[in-house]
Amino acid sequence: MSDDLVLLFQNIGLTESKAKETVKNKNLAPTLEKVIHSAGFQDKHSEKSTGALLYALASTITPGAAPHLDYLARAIRDSCVGFFICPFVLVVTPFPPLQTSRLTPFFFFCL
Repeated sequence: MSDDLVLLFQNIGLTESKAKETVKNKNLAPTLEKVIHSAGFQDKHSEKSTGALLYALASTITPGAAPHLDYLARAIRDSCVGFFICPFVLVVTPFPPLQTSRLTPFFFFCL
């Protein structure tokens, strides 16, 4: 277990035990490490909410979206979450058949 990775993961607000658990996850750990470096939090701490979004990005990124990982991590860092989270929610969240009238408030929130 890499102590450096544990400290890196703690920079985004993970507890020591959660950071150690994440280091053991061979699928998540390299992706989360890349996300943290892309967002620029390798030498400083992020806000807990920003860290939670970075962790969510690393743990849910699809192979098709992986080429955009750096951009998405920087968007989270720069608080451009509206541009990131809205398409993400639409793609990942299972909706019943979409009704335009139900989405209108959602899109206003995203703008």
